[in-house]
This record gives sequence, C-alpha cells and structure tokens, in this order.
Amino acid sequence: MPDSAGSDRPVIGVVGGDVPVEIIEAAGGHAFRLSGADRPAGAEAVRLLGAAVDSVAHSILDSILTGEAGFLRGLVVSRDSQAALRLFYVLRMLAQQGRAVPDVHLVDLLHLPRASTRDYNAGQLAEMADTVAGWTGTGLTPQNLYTARKLRAELAAALRTVRARRAAGAVTGATALRVYTLAQTRTPAGCLASMDAGLGATRSRPDPDSASEGPAEGRCRVFLTGSTVDQVSVYDRLEAAGLFVAGEDHNWGDPVADLWDTPAEVTDLPTAYAEIAGHRLHAGPMAQTSGLAERARYSADRVRRCGASVVLSVGRDHDPAPGWDRPGLIRELGSHARVVRLPVAAHIWSADELGTAVELLIREDCEATAP
Repeated sequence: MPDSAGSDRPVIGVVGGDVPVEIIEAAGGHAFRLSGADRPAGAEAVRLLGAAVDSVAHSILDSILTGEAGFLRGLVVSRDSQAALRLFYVLRMLAQQGRAVPDVHLVDLLHLPRASTRDYNAGQLAEMADTVAGWTGTGLTPQNLYTARKLRAELAAALRTVRARRAAGAVTGATALRVYTLAQTRTPAGCLASMDAGLGATRSRPDPDSASEGPAEGRCRVFLTGSTVDQVSVYDRLEAAGLFVAGEDHNWGDPVADLWDTPAEVTDLPTAYAEIAGHRLHAGPMAQTSGLAERARYSADRVRRCGASVVLSVGRDHDPAPGWDRPGLIRELGSHARVVRLPVAAHIWSADELGTAVELLIREDCEATAP
C-alpha cells in the first residue's frame, strides 16, 4: 500500500513494465506498480490463473482477492507477458461475477520499429488515458501531460545518476533496486525527495574514483538477467554473502532509468501520445517484448558498462524467456563474462536457491557458459 510519501490522489495500480505512468499522473492519479508479495499465493489465486503461470501473477491476484489491494481505484495491466494477460481476463471475469475487484484496463503496446506500430500504440495510450480519466474524474490536458512528463524526465535523470554511481561501485545493488522500486510506487516528487534524503548527492556527477572506497571493493561483480526480480531481499542476501549486484536488465531495475525522456511542449494530446509511443519503442528491449538478437546485444552492453565478470541468468518456473535469451547472450559476451544458470521455483527464493546462486557465482571452475 502507498505510504505517507505518496499522495492523496486516487491510486491506480500498474501491472507490468510497459505502462506509461506519466499518463496516469497527468490524469490526477498516483501510479503504483504492483509486485509479488513475500509469501506464497493462496490456493484460490492459483486455481483461477492455473498452476502453469508465473508466480508473480499468482501473488498479485492473491493480494487483490484478500483485500490487500483494496486501496486501488483501478488497475492498468500491460500485455507484456502471457501471465499478465491471463490476470487481466481473470479480473474481468471476477468483476462480471460481482466480486470486489478493481476496475481493470488492458494496454497493448507493440514493439516493432515501425511508424505503424507507433501510431497503433498512440491509439492505445489515448484509450488508456480516457479510461484513467474516468476513474480519477480528472481529464487530461496537453499542459497537465507536459508537466507530468517533465517531472518523470527529471526523475529519470536522477535514476541514471544512481545507475552510474552503482557502476562506479559507490551504491549497492540493493540500494539501487530500492530506488527503482520507489520510482514505480511513489509519486515522482516523493521519490526524488526520498533519494535526496537517503542518498545524499544522488543527482551529483558520479566520481569514477569512488569505486575503490565503495561497497563494491573486493567483491565479485554480478549482473542479473532472466526472470524479473522484484524482491529487494534477494539483492540484500546476495550482497550480504559478499557479492556486488552491479546491474540487471529486468524491468524492475536499471532499464527503468530509460523509460522517460525530456518532452517537447505540444498543444494537442494526440501528438503527445505519439511522442510517448515513439520513445517507448527505443527505451531498451525487454525480454517479453523484443527480438532475441536485439535483446542479447542490449544485455551484453549493459554487462560491460557495469563491469560485471559473471552473469546470473535466473529462470523462474513458467517463464520461458530466460532460456530463449541465454544462448545469444553467451555468444555476445564471448570471454568477457561467465554466464551461470539458476532455476528458481518462484519469485520468493528459498534459502537453498540463494545458497546455490552464491556458490555458482563464486566458483570459477564450473562449466558456467553452457546454454
């Protein structure tokens, strides 16, 4: 649930990393991205979605069924995975049955680099804006959307500074993931205030020499790829074991810093929607929405930028994307970094799974680059 650092605005839930939250904010809402809970989902959520679904979707549905997400005025679901799509249909079915679930809207953004794709996505954003405005009672205007986009651009710049400081070894991976989580659950102003208070000179220029004195000193630098990790406790425990999580390519981590760009001031909403749609097409390929070759090049570049010597490819049950991505990433990296595979059952890692991860990451003699 949003804390006191949020706002008095209607809270609009977000599922997935493909929802332009600046539209929600321009419509007077507080965008709050839902994550998995730190406990197994209940039997009803598993039954409704089916067992062969990513555990994060089970967990989100469980929080809705138990009333923990009762603060939501509505829920926008991005069609960036089959699990999210199934969640949308189940919630719509439950609403038709009279169950106490939030109003739900599906936003379907495509990711082909074509003008027709941008135009289709702009139409999707216009429909989303109309729906959210109906929930909040606040219609969008070009000026409101420009203001919301400008504030998100300021937040994105601050997040890129955090990313640079982390690559320099001055910010831990767990701290960075906490900041990215704030950026997706608090208002931009609230997140910026928390960053200033908690990180000091977060938005100052990173000092490349700080790595020698920062939390990365003497630690194995690790890059996470594969299934999304939305639990900061995973990073806390990996780093408590002596590792340094230097970067990741999943959509709760470093890629969040590239989601918003500095807007041009426009006089009509369709042009603004087209600009947002165009930026989203080039904001960094996600596993669920991009081609394998493009994804491999992007991830390998991020590995090199953060100085990681080993990559942990996390594959959660019922999430096939990591298995498709891993061979291409291995080819792109060559001898630059080892790639080790870690199967996990759910978004909550067991003690045994964490122990296996640490063992794999500190071993240098294992057959780590086998697809």
